[in-house]
Amino acid sequence: MRNALLRYYYLLLLGPLLGLHPTRSAAQTTTESFDTGTKTSYPTGTVTLPTGDWDLTDALLGTDANDHKNGPQAVRIAQQGRLTMDFFVPQGAATVTVQHASYGTDGSSSWELWAQSQACACTKWTKVGATVITSSPVLQAASFTVNIPGQVRFEIRKTSGGKARPAARGRR
Repeated sequence: MRNALLRYYYLLLLGPLLGLHPTRSAAQTTTESFDTGTKTSYPTGTVTLPTGDWDLTDALLGTDANDHKNGPQAVRIAQQGRLTMDFFVPQGAATVTVQHASYGTDGSSSWELWAQSQACACTKWTKVGATVITSSPVLQAASFTVNIPGQVRFEIRKTSGGKARPAARGRR
């Protein structure tokens, strides 16, 4: 994904731009815009953002004109990169919305949202919803019904390799 905006209702990013919006409860919404923090290269690294620490694998925080975004920067994921929360949302999540777009004029790219409940006390991740195809440089919203009570975290996985970089912005 090009720029990934993770918004939290919940926000996760994959190859293209993604905005993640997970909703924990009717009264509580968490949003991550990825507008703070610095990571200017693709190798794996951890970025501290207002919501917590995020691991970016084959991903960076992009600020150029080809990074389609709502704010000053977005997550850009390359190859089969990942955007992973290093923390759990304490109240669970009902809905996650991710804003995504292709980087510049890159071709189509695909990504998936995965969830991990802390209740299982394991390392098991579960795919949420269908694989998303990002084919436009215009920000689009992908919403996922999650309905996971209790502590949960999310990961965006770019599933198509190659140079197409979907960008994501998310909110939860």
